[in-house]
Amino acid sequence: MDRAVLSNGVLHVRDPQAAPRVMSGWEMRYLAPFLGREATMSQAARELGVSVQRLHYQVRKLEGEGLLRVARVERRGRRELKVYRAVADRIFIPFELMSLESVEAALAAADQPWLTLFLRSLAQVWRENPGTWGMRLERTASGHVRAHVVPDPHSEGGLEEERLPALFLGGWVTDLHLDFEDARALRRDLGEVLERYLQRGGAGRYLLQLRLAPLPGDVPGLPNVTMR
Repeated sequence: MDRAVLSNGVLHVRDPQAAPRVMSGWEMRYLAPFLGREATMSQAARELGVSVQRLHYQVRKLEGEGLLRVARVERRGRRELKVYRAVADRIFIPFELMSLESVEAALAAADQPWLTLFLRSLAQVWRENPGTWGMRLERTASGHVRAHVVPDPHSEGGLEEERLPALFLGGWVTDLHLDFEDARALRRDLGEVLERYLQRGGAGRYLLQLRLAPLPGDVPGLPNVTMR
């Protein structure tokens, strides 16, 4: 069986062993400079902030997995310079390759490096902005329990305090009750807000994650709580 199959301009990954790695944004960051465009290895290395030697290993690996190809070869004096591009501008990993448990494990593994980076960023904020940091639990006016991180147990502004950098802990919310169309509208609004700010650009670099999904109905004892 081919490890990857090109169909209507979309590369379908067919190798169940390779699928978890391809699903990982952290692993696949080495493919990003070549997706939908051409780049030399030195150009891609500069974009990723890694050495050409380190990228060389990853490029060989991507080629072996059938995800990357040499698009053309440029001659510069006596040298031949390879220009790479992803085999397709779109790559698809069908979940049917794996069991449901394997899909869940692969998604959890793909999320872990970013979660670790986010927590490290939080720790840096705490170090650079001294205070009595901790988590405060309280009941809201709507009757739900809310847990949120605050710089001081008596802080009224919480993470909105002007001395603090932009920090938003989306956390987990189980007390969000919406009709089907309202939930879709929320998803659309979140996407539009994110897209608007992505286009602005600026001096600082931030890590952001947004998630929304219907809660499964078979989770016993699930409390109404907002964790952020």
